[in-house]
Amino acid sequence: MAKMSIHIQDEVFERIRPYKDRINISRVCSAALSKEIEIFSSVPNEVRNTQSLILRLRKGMHEQKKESFNLGVAMARLYTKDITYEELNEWGSKGYSKNEAYYFPEEVEDKIEKYLLEEDNKLSVLDREAFIQGWLTVMKKTWEIVRDKV
Repeated sequence: MAKMSIHIQDEVFERIRPYKDRINISRVCSAALSKEIEIFSSVPNEVRNTQSLILRLRKGMHEQKKESFNLGVAMARLYTKDITYEELNEWGSKGYSKNEAYYFPEEVEDKIEKYLLEEDNKLSVLDREAFIQGWLTVMKKTWEIVRDKV
């Protein structure tokens, strides 16, 4: 019999734990995989091609988010070299919210625009949400480190 490792969410694992002795996890996974295979094998080629397209687009979106996050981290690291105490306090105290508008200093916005216009970067469109998360990650961590030392 072949062996395969699976990864499950922590919450699911915690729910399984009390029943681990009564549930044959391998059998349950095999049955679920068999059902999925039946579903996929009965899907027409056009739908299969669309599914491939969706997966490829998702991967591209993931890469875009990752690059935007990394750009946010890099820009924040550069910006913290000359940041004032008040600015760091403000940025370091902010939490992330999709509903909040984040306004970056003009020089940061200019650097973002310049970066997007460069031909050799990996990013064609900025995922602003991911950028903000990267930026705030650095700002919050920097604030945590220096807050009590200044």
